[in-house]
Amino acid sequence: MNACSSPENAYAVRDAKRHRIKLGVLLCLFREHEILMIRRHQTGIDDGAYTVPIGTQEGNETALEALAREAQEEVGIVPDLDSAELIHTMLRKHTMPDGYSFEQLDLFFKVTHFQGKIHNAEPHKCDAVGFFALNHLPPETTPFVRHALEAWQHGINYTEFGFH
Repeated sequence: MNACSSPENAYAVRDAKRHRIKLGVLLCLFREHEILMIRRHQTGIDDGAYTVPIGTQEGNETALEALAREAQEEVGIVPDLDSAELIHTMLRKHTMPDGYSFEQLDLFFKVTHFQGKIHNAEPHKCDAVGFFALNHLPPETTPFVRHALEAWQHGINYTEFGFH
């Protein structure tokens, strides 16, 4: 058996052909009935829109590790992962400004405890950070984030967005 026909390589070839989706993690940091939101700026994607801190999982990283990394990168805090609660899951078709699209599975984690001081840790990507009442989100809130938060408030823990 040569190297190309070994079982390990056969699995790798077959796996490379499978459909893949990205894993997004979203920080839903609450202060009573308010949620922390950031306004995107100079990213080329949804600039001027509010969203919760968001990022994608990187290789050899768990979803909670990705959440902690993104929280520190975007708003300068270390979330208490023991208190993190998965509150919503969304399968989303993400369409980029140039028309390219891909599927992403987004995990929305509720966090109430953290260390550090909230601040704009990425001023080159964000121009505002603040808390907003859940029932009065900014009009410019990213549609998929608004959809997920409204679904969660109605007890719906899974949605799909952007496919039709």
